[in-house]
Amino acid sequence: MESTVLIKAHKMTGVRFELGGIKGKSTGIMTVPQVLKEVESARPAGILNSVFYRNLLKIDSNLPLIYAGLVYMYYRKEEKVHSLEQLIEQLTEENIMGFYESWIYEDKLKRLLVETAYGMSAEKDWDGGYAQIVKSIVLDKNGQYYRFLGSEKEAFGHFLIENCEVFGVDGERQENLGSVYEQGGKYYMNLALCIVF
Repeated sequence: MESTVLIKAHKMTGVRFELGGIKGKSTGIMTVPQVLKEVESARPAGILNSVFYRNLLKIDSNLPLIYAGLVYMYYRKEEKVHSLEQLIEQLTEENIMGFYESWIYEDKLKRLLVETAYGMSAEKDWDGGYAQIVKSIVLDKNGQYYRFLGSEKEAFGHFLIENCEVFGVDGERQENLGSVYEQGGKYYMNLALCIVF
């Protein structure tokens, strides 16, 4: 079965992280988790693509930071968690944004996945709606078909959270992703995720 890519790991969906306490360190041969372990801090410094950033804001004003948190959560450990559901559980447990309600991370990311499945992309401005009414969407997983009506966003979102996997760009360091670079006396690293069903 061929995977359906909801979010592709490239600079259009990348997050820029400012790295603190890295001056003078050689990071060229280090893996991304090793770099993140070595630095004193890694804070989100923006979504690389302004179109993707605006699209995230249209879904929810907290989504750019929540998405950055998801990206960080994936890369900071040597052992990779491929289950989106497990990553969201870790993000919720650590509550890096300090939300009072634990359901917020899953809810916002669920909305991102649904809107992406229905046509929102990183390449073009999204109007917050759909070019055409989505009557239904049919997905195939392991030879089993699942059908969701366009109005069943909540159920569809739960399904995607439970069934999506996450991958990074480890070892490929393409499009300036995963490499440390200096700009204006500060050090940065760009990271992106691939979320597939």
